[in-house]
Amino acid sequence: MRRVDVVYVLIKDEANEKILTVKNVRKTGFDYTLPGGAVETGENLAQAAIREVKEETGLDVEIGELLSLNEAFYSESGNHVLFFTFAGKRTGGELTISRRTKFRKSSGWIIPLAINRLRILEMA
Repeated sequence: MRRVDVVYVLIKDEANEKILTVKNVRKTGFDYTLPGGAVETGENLAQAAIREVKEETGLDVEIGELLSLNEAFYSESGNHVLFFTFAGKRTGGELTISRRTKFRKSSGWIIPLAINRLRILEMA
């Protein structure tokens, strides 16, 4: 199996009441994820996390501690994926999508209690 590293960043607003999410379009509708994506060749985990947040939200961030590490095996693609989730702190930028695609529609702040009403991407 091919190893793929994926980073996500949990960013809270200044009032510590909301978290930053990205709305993604899927074949079955849409879902919400934390900003993040695959680590590219030559990047370390922190560099990838900073780049992905900027691409998906327009925000500049500082990467903090590792919050979780999960893994999944995908037989269809032959990938063994490690998911690293880091704490992040906004340091600048404006909330927008700097790299909009047909799969990524928007980013924004949500109240964690609302998560139960949203469709969240299932990792495995």
